[in-house]
Amino acid sequence: MKKIVITGGPCGGKTTVIERLKKDFGRGLVFAPEVATQVLNSGFPVPGKDVEWSQEWQDSFQKEVWRRQIEQEEKFITIGKKMGAKAVIFDRGRLDGASYLEGGVSELCEQFQVTEGDCIKHYDVVIHIESLAKVAPELYTKGQAGRFESLSRALEVEEKCKLAWKAHRQRVVVSTSDMTRKVYWVLGIIDYAVVS
Repeated sequence: MKKIVITGGPCGGKTTVIERLKKDFGRGLVFAPEVATQVLNSGFPVPGKDVEWSQEWQDSFQKEVWRRQIEQEEKFITIGKKMGAKAVIFDRGRLDGASYLEGGVSELCEQFQVTEGDCIKHYDVVIHIESLAKVAPELYTKGQAGRFESLSRALEVEEKCKLAWKAHRQRVVVSTSDMTRKVYWVLGIIDYAVVS
């Protein structure tokens, strides 16, 4: 059973792509939802609504995300094995937190007492969908409602996310603003990864 991460900076289309994967692959795959969204929906203070964004808030948030990420991954891997699934698709993975920490991967590894290698080898494939902030900044700015990352912050997160996963030997970067192309590109990667 393959373990596949779908990642990328803010507003890249991960949610749309994952919804399409669910439709096209049905029961052959197990989908683990994004932990950060679960944390924000669980009563954790939300920047722009409950609190002002700060690095202190971000660090506290990442600690909670990390704890739940580990628990959720174990749970969905167990479910996948019981179902005989071909793959588990994770909406973000362990190294994604490095995108939001000032010290990147080294800070994440030090804070959570892990190695970069251990985090990387946990997944078979990493699909990085580039943020609209990178591939079409005008579209990112236009559709920013509900996002607390400015264009410059979104670009910073996008680049740090790419850096976080750069050492993974099976990382693919999907770079297009065309949602149809993006969806079919990812579908092809998943199909190849699951079959091979």
